[in-house]
Amino acid sequence: MKKWLMLLLLLLPCCALAAPDTPYDPALMVYYPHLTVPQQQIFDLAYAGAAQGESRVELPDATAYDDACAALDALMLDCPELCALSGQYSVGYYRDVPQEAIYIDLSYTLPVESQQQLVQAASGLVEQARGEEFEREWFLHDALCQLVTYDVSAVNQHNAYGALVEGSAVCDGYAKAMALLLRLAGMEAGVAQGVMLETGASHAWNLVKVEGSYTWLDVTNDDQPDLTTYFYYNITDEWLARSHRLESTGLPQCDDRSVNWHVRNHRFVNNAEEMQKHIFNNFRNLMAQGSRFCLRFERESDYLSLRDRVFFWAIQYNKLFEYSIEGQLHSFYNDAQRCVIVQVEE
Repeated sequence: MKKWLMLLLLLLPCCALAAPDTPYDPALMVYYPHLTVPQQQIFDLAYAGAAQGESRVELPDATAYDDACAALDALMLDCPELCALSGQYSVGYYRDVPQEAIYIDLSYTLPVESQQQLVQAASGLVEQARGEEFEREWFLHDALCQLVTYDVSAVNQHNAYGALVEGSAVCDGYAKAMALLLRLAGMEAGVAQGVMLETGASHAWNLVKVEGSYTWLDVTNDDQPDLTTYFYYNITDEWLARSHRLESTGLPQCDDRSVNWHVRNHRFVNNAEEMQKHIFNNFRNLMAQGSRFCLRFERESDYLSLRDRVFFWAIQYNKLFEYSIEGQLHSFYNDAQRCVIVQVEE
């Protein structure tokens, strides 16, 4: 009897968890995988309703009110493709049983068809991305900077639709668009929230997993007028803390410098004795680098030396080599990240 009982147990089918019908692998989301099973089930129901533009989603009996709120908070932050959602929701309950949720009400600011338009626009960019993860991320970073204009007056400034379809957004629109692009490119990515220390303003940026390492990416602050920078391209917790205060919780540690843009492209100066060599080599290769060079410094003293003496270095360069730099030199700085860009304009 015991043997038959064991066999029956082995033959019973395993109950696999459902997953939201996202246009990418749900495992690439940042917040959803860390929800409890009941919260994921609520998330899945809400996602299906939002994908169809439903205003009310009924919940199973005995659904915990707190679980419903946790699931909806994750949905609003973790699903940039649901751009039609307003970001507001309400959870219904019986007056005499407030701890149990019975339904979710969703509101919309765009037609539900806009969500398909967004995914199509994002997919079109992703199809052009080639190479390994770092190269795909680089392409998408630059493409988003070229496509989007920072605009606080844009109607859809806070969502990925505004960024990728209409070409105008603010920080959370940039971050949601980048998260969607990276996931469609097969990379784990999400939106982080916090504050810019210099201004005290609320801000949003990305957590990205590149080549097995988590890192921070702030496309909004890299997209400067008429200039794409790499000041905030794959930075560590230490570097992030110089300019940002992270308020999102439960996110992994970011401490791998190897995926930083400057480190990967040999533009990171961590030795004072090598600084002059770095600078001269970069000046020499200006034309090959699109008439500019970018450097990140480990030590603040080295950074300040270059920032304050960049034109002196250019004069020294012209004395050492046969041909001179033709054009006007312009320099751009980021003190918090200890980065400098020197650009030649003819």
